[in-house]
Amino acid sequence: MARMPKKRPGQKVDKKGRSVGEPKHVRLYEWMLASQAYQSLSVTARAALVELNRVHNGVNNGEVAMAVRSLASRLGVHKTTANRALWELQEKGFIKVAQPGSFDWKQNMATTYILTQYAANDLPATKDFMHWKSSPEEKSRSH
Repeated sequence: MARMPKKRPGQKVDKKGRSVGEPKHVRLYEWMLASQAYQSLSVTARAALVELNRVHNGVNNGEVAMAVRSLASRLGVHKTTANRALWELQEKGFIKVAQPGSFDWKQNMATTYILTQYAANDLPATKDFMHWKSSPEEKSRSH
């Protein structure tokens, strides 16, 4: 017997349990794009944020899994560059690690993230990036 997927509050589904309505999309709000933290992100970190939002389905925040190698493949960059983008997103408050990944011969598990722009685990969105301020050194490097 097939297991029915979780239904989000307000989600419309047909008789077979398939979503009805808007096609899947990524939404980035103007208030987030105008934040100092977002404005300071590298192009790679901005693209990584879009990819993490693609994995988020509305109910899996805290379980948004993304391996560095997978992100590198999605972005078309080296794994070191992808890893740097994830660190930048963490440093500026866009994501938090929910469960660190592991990579060994018995278990291959990607790190799971919390996107701070959304509620997670019955807690409201923290939007940590809205409190991020650039340091004087960072301001001088950008000019």
